[in-house]
Amino acid sequence: MIESFKRLFGGSRAPSEGERLAARLKDYPPYDIPHAGPANALDEREANENLEFFLEQKSARLDALDTLLHDEGIALKASLAVGKVLPLVDELHQWADSTWPGAIAIERRDRDVWRCTHYRDEDILYAVALDTAVALGELVCFHQPRFEWAIDRLPDNVADGMPSVNRVVLIGPAPEPHMFPTVLDLEVAAASVVSDPRADRFRFINYWKESVTYAIEKCQ
Repeated sequence: MIESFKRLFGGSRAPSEGERLAARLKDYPPYDIPHAGPANALDEREANENLEFFLEQKSARLDALDTLLHDEGIALKASLAVGKVLPLVDELHQWADSTWPGAIAIERRDRDVWRCTHYRDEDILYAVALDTAVALGELVCFHQPRFEWAIDRLPDNVADGMPSVNRVVLIGPAPEPHMFPTVLDLEVAAASVVSDPRADRFRFINYWKESVTYAIEKCQ
């Protein structure tokens, strides 16, 4: 394996963490979403079919991510089983920050590319990002069962053209009685590490932890 990297990347340089992850992802299962493309181009039926597929595949996606993380020393499913937010979310964020940007071609690290991804082949890392979002969401659901995976069709969000509309998100109670329901688009947060890896808010602030702890502590 090391020799193949030498031939691929030149010289005797050892592969980076991102390059090693990219090699491991060759066998990672794709996420065969029924209706790919920008969410705002989907109709209600297509969005609902995406949700049905997501719910059917959720457990298998967590299994795949758990297997991938085993060699990283991150006990994903064991932590999820007991709702252990920390250190899991910190470990996931540190792993993603240090490996994801180098595991995907630079031309694929783009928000518009992600919006239309088929979660396979050269975009397989976006499947990993999706699966990480599932894990983050399941942590929220463990502590706050009133949250559920759903399609964002909230009237105010539809009227305002919010980017979460027609996407699979977590929807839960409002943090205050007079406020709107809480919508967590955790896949956006996860994918942004790839599509915008230089953004300070993802490199220096664990936005994943902020989102998860906010939902658990404030939205009851």
